[in-house]
Amino acid sequence: MAQISLSQQVEEVASLRTDVYPRMARVMKIRASEHGFRLQRIEAAHRSLKWLAQHEAVIRERCPELFEEAADGR
Repeated sequence: MAQISLSQQVEEVASLRTDVYPRMARVMKIRASEHGFRLQRIEAAHRSLKWLAQHEAVIRERCPELFEEAADGR
C-alpha cells in the first residue's frame, strides 16, 4: 500500500469537508440531522489529522516504533 503523508491526508479530508460531502448531501438529500452528524465526524477527523501533522516530528522522535512498518515497506 502506498504511503500517504499526513499533509496529503489533511488535504483530502479538507476536500471532503468543503467540496465532496456537501455536494453528496444535496444529491442524496440527506436529512439535516444526519448531515450534521456526518459533517461533525469529518471535521473531527480533519482536526485530528491537523494536530498529528503539527506534532509529527515529536511523535516520530518519541514513538519510532509507530513508523517502523512504514520504513520496512510492509
